[in-house]
Amino acid sequence: MRLLGLILLAAATAHADYTIDWSTMDAGAGRGTAGIFAMESTLGQIDAITGTTGTHVLRGGYWALVDEPLPLLRIFVFKENVILAWPNPSPGFVLQASPELLPAAWTEVALAPQIIDGEKQVIWGPPTGRHFFRLRRP
Repeated sequence: MRLLGLILLAAATAHADYTIDWSTMDAGAGRGTAGIFAMESTLGQIDAITGTTGTHVLRGGYWALVDEPLPLLRIFVFKENVILAWPNPSPGFVLQASPELLPAAWTEVALAPQIIDGEKQVIWGPPTGRHFFRLRRP
């Protein structure tokens, strides 16, 4: 433990020339996934800004590095029904619904999607009440 304290003291002394003149904490919360990585709820995030001094660069913010594009969920009304549509194929993604966002109670939609014009579509309707939808890769 004493060695760790000395290392930290030496590191602090070596970088005593650098200062952060200002900072902000931006609110944000939610869930994000990318490949094998997942992030749930953040208390805040560094302001999205870039600062440089000679050979040093500081980049603030949150970036999801995605190896593949995530499918876009389209929601539209056709006659009396709500249509939920996303690209086919979208391997591993399931459609989920929740009647509330706070607190969310996500459940998988039991309706099997049909393949229409190169996309998966679920007919939800006629709608009753309030519903929120998302695509999720469990």
